[in-house]
Amino acid sequence: MKNTKNPKPSILLDTGPLLEVKKSGINLYTEYLAKHLSEEGYDIYGFYFNFAGRKKINIKSQYPYIKFIEIKHFPGIAIRPIARLFGIQFPIELFLNNKYDLHLYPNYVSYPSLKKTRQIVVTHDLCFIDHPEYLTEKNSEYLNKIMPKVIKRSDLVVCVSKFTETRVKDVYCSENTCVLTPPVVNHRFSEKKLPKGVVGKKVILFLGTAEVRKNLETLVEAMQYISNDYSLVISGNKGWKDERLRQKINEFASKGVDIVETGYVSASEKSALFENAHVYVYPSHYEGFGMQIIEAMQHRTPLALSNIAVFKEIAQDAAVYFNKDNPQDIAKKIVQLIDDDELRKNIVSKYPRLLEKFSWENSSKDFLNRINNLWSHT
Repeated sequence: MKNTKNPKPSILLDTGPLLEVKKSGINLYTEYLAKHLSEEGYDIYGFYFNFAGRKKINIKSQYPYIKFIEIKHFPGIAIRPIARLFGIQFPIELFLNNKYDLHLYPNYVSYPSLKKTRQIVVTHDLCFIDHPEYLTEKNSEYLNKIMPKVIKRSDLVVCVSKFTETRVKDVYCSENTCVLTPPVVNHRFSEKKLPKGVVGKKVILFLGTAEVRKNLETLVEAMQYISNDYSLVISGNKGWKDERLRQKINEFASKGVDIVETGYVSASEKSALFENAHVYVYPSHYEGFGMQIIEAMQHRTPLALSNIAVFKEIAQDAAVYFNKDNPQDIAKKIVQLIDDDELRKNIVSKYPRLLEKFSWENSSKDFLNRINNLWSHT
């Protein structure tokens, strides 16, 4: 659908990720991307399927800058099983009447287009290839079956990091790629309140979904080597296959390690946690980016990170790095940050330069040029 008064292309955006009440990762990437594109002057049309039984949120009032289209005549819950079992994807035009200049899919999977509309897809990582053990079997099977088709028909594959872009090129031999790091919005709150159970504690913080790949069992183990004056605060959604983490938390809590699980936190609570944390620790085995690293920088929270390539791409020399498989090394680097004032000041002093690099204004230039060129050459 073209607004004749707007010289920029209209964008049809898959806004399914915005339906999630407890947003993280891809949900937030979609939210931030839509907001920034709207501020750039693009007309954003968001489509989503009506999933029976899904908790409703008032999506239209929450995102007034998106013109929403709810697809009611086809059961959204059937789309993924059909694709996973039979490799069949329905063209998007079967669900929508109007024509849009560009189709943008922020969550890996796109739909074919009968009208050959230019397609842009965001790929966050290739965990389903590199580490399928970190995903459910169904999800891994689905992505392995669908992604070669998605990449092949995409006019532009947006990757959230150089690390992910390199993997996409290696695996799919795709040259139509660009990098757009998560356009993290720095929320300002007049009032911030810590979650229950955290007030008055000296916080070592992890914030994120408690998935297997986050390596939280090793972080919990590392706490035995750190003074009992400090508490490990784990905030975020409950993840898949967390039985071992539950056992590890119970084991070390019984030994006197103070571990607080807040569950999902609001944006204002998250901001308060970052501001009150002595250290933010990210012990992951594998990531496509690491949005919380940027959020920690925005709050001037010192960073202790696992020594994986993508974290070094983001934080560079503005963090201490540890062997993610060694609890004692994790503890050593955390204590180093806590005890060494000069080290903390040195690390935090480098944040403005990196935040400038990862700002929307700088990171989006290539992306915006590419999507405008796609449209002008249709």
